[in-house]
Amino acid sequence: MQRVAEWTESRMLFRRLMERSQLLGWICEADGYCIYLSSAWHRYTGSSDGVGIGWLNVIHPDDRVVTRRAFFDANDAQVEYEVEYRVQRADGSYSTATAHGVPHFDANQRYMGMLGITTGQPELRPAKTEDDEDEQSRPKLLSDREREVLSLFAEGYTAETAALSLGIAQGTVSIHSNHATTKLGALNRTHAVVLALRLNELELPAKSA
Repeated sequence: MQRVAEWTESRMLFRRLMERSQLLGWICEADGYCIYLSSAWHRYTGSSDGVGIGWLNVIHPDDRVVTRRAFFDANDAQVEYEVEYRVQRADGSYSTATAHGVPHFDANQRYMGMLGITTGQPELRPAKTEDDEDEQSRPKLLSDREREVLSLFAEGYTAETAALSLGIAQGTVSIHSNHATTKLGALNRTHAVVLALRLNELELPAKSA
C-alpha cells in the first residue's frame, strides 16, 4: 500500500519546479521510501510506478547494487550525493544518467529525506515547447550579483573566498546567497546552485585544460 506523504512547503515547491521544468525529479522519505517521481521520469522510463524502491526496476541490473548502496549510504548519513548509472528508457534501451540528491530538513532541522534530480544524456533533458522559444528573453529569477555568488560557489569557493574575489564583505555574500536560495526555493546554497544550473540561471563553470 502506498503511504501517505507529508507534503511540506519545500516538497511542494520542489515538485512544482520539477513539473514546470520537465526534469526527472524525485523525492524520498527519511527511510528511503520514494514518494514522488516527476511526470518526466514516467514518460522517459515508460514506468507507471516507481514508489517505494520500485524506481530500482528501471536501473540496469549491473548498476542496481552500486546505485542502491550510494543512495542509502547518503540517506543514512544525511548528506548530498551523486551516482552515475544506466536507466532504462520507454523503448527498452538504456542511457547513462547521473542522479544528484540533496538532504531535506524541515524548519526544526528534522531530516525529511532526499530531493533529487536525474540528468545525463541529451534525451534526458526537457523537450522544447512553444513556451520555451522565447526563453532567452524571459526575465531571470536571480540578480546579477546573486548569479555571481552562486557561480563562485559552483566553482568551489567558500563565502570567505567569494567575498575576496568579488571585493565585498562576507556578510554581503551571505545575504545574496540567502536571497538566491529563497527565490529558487532551495534548501541550502548547494541546492540553490543545482537548481540555478537546471533552470538556466547559471552556466556550468568552465574546466581548466
